[in-house]
Amino acid sequence: MSKLRYFYGTMASAKSSNLLMKVYQFEQSGSRCLLLKPSIDTRVKNKIYSRIVPSRSCKTIDVAD
Repeated sequence: MSKLRYFYGTMASAKSSNLLMKVYQFEQSGSRCLLLKPSIDTRVKNKIYSRIVPSRSCKTIDVAD
């Protein structure tokens, strides 16, 4: 069964790091993950970046959709 997980918090609260670590755990257990981010986030195109763990590719979605 699919689930939607949403990570939120203040700046420097390890949101991206926790997300990427959770994706790694799911993939190690055989699950597939789809990473999405809004198109208004222009810092790193088509990637979720963290200073602590390696970045991962993601799909960008338009918030108007």
